Amino acid sequence: MTKDSSEKSPLISQSVLKSYDRKSEENFDNGVIATESSESGSIGSGVYTYTARQKRVLVQMATANFCHTVCFSLIAPFFPNEAEQKGATPAQIGLIFSVFELVIFICSPIFGRYITVIGSRFMYIMGLFVCGATTILFGFLNLAPDGGMFVGLCFAVRITEAIAATSFVTASYAIIANEFTGRVATVFGLLETFTGLGLMVGPPIGGLLYGAGGFFLPFVLMGSLMMLCVAVSICGLPKQEGK
Repeated sequence: MTKDSSEKSPLISQSVLKSYDRKSEENFDNGVIATESSESGSIGSGVYTYTARQKRVLVQMATANFCHTVCFSLIAPFFPNEAEQKGATPAQIGLIFSVFELVIFICSPIFGRYITVIGSRFMYIMGLFVCGATTILFGFLNLAPDGGMFVGLCFAVRITEAIAATSFVTASYAIIANEFTGRVATVFGLLETFTGLGLMVGPPIGGLLYGAGGFFLPFVLMGSLMMLCVAVSICGLPKQEGK
């Protein structure tokens, strides 16, 4: 009996191994991979499935990115002419446009350094709020006195908006890394798509709204949409662990 069992054991082992190898080959051919489920999403049958929480966060961030870049770019069709009428020089007008990106360049490392102290969720929501408020405020600048006062207020509001934009964009990177473990690059790509879309449609939207309601309407409407994003984020953006 001992001899029979010793002779059968290798045969049994080989049959089990062959069966396992056949299943592995079939799974590989069909593109089936191991299934993992957690709050950060699930992977099954080779397809990543987003949780309801992740979908909510992704929609909120995509909408905020779109509205923010529309607010940034909508002034292109009409602001140079309006600013010139208020006494601004071409050089000053160009600087009003470019100071936005300059401030982001300077402030991004600062917010990145202190995000763990401030908290990514608070930084994100406050950045959106200030962006919305400064966008609305910009719509009233045509009421400012001509000349240096107008130009100075344009710089002040634009710089404040840029600081707020740096705040919420920097925080969004941290939130993405925390919420979408294993899919960070894909989510970054999706959000950049909405950023590009906002930059693309911002000038036409600004031109249409300016034609319909003058200098005031584009800023108040888009700023109000940003405030709506703030309300949605306060209610729907999950708290970030350790952030």
